[in-house]
Amino acid sequence: MKREEQSVAKCGGDAAAAVQLGGKPTTAQRPIRVLRFRAVRDRTGLSRSTIWRLERSGTFPRHRRISLNAVGWIEDEVDTWIRSRATQ
Repeated sequence: MKREEQSVAKCGGDAAAAVQLGGKPTTAQRPIRVLRFRAVRDRTGLSRSTIWRLERSGTFPRHRRISLNAVGWIEDEVDTWIRSRATQ
């Protein structure tokens, strides 16, 4: 079964409830993904120091501690930030 068909099946066959613009499953159906620094850097094109500086100033999503020695960013928050910068 294709991914879109699986999404529709999870919503009881209601394709409108299963798919958002762009053909992606809605946030309620997608698992929360945590991006490590390298993925955030690759997606944004920003350096480490710029990401931390923007985060401290409150203009970039805050990182979350995911273990004793690791942090990550919520994928949807980073994607929303990227979209907001693209429209400016």
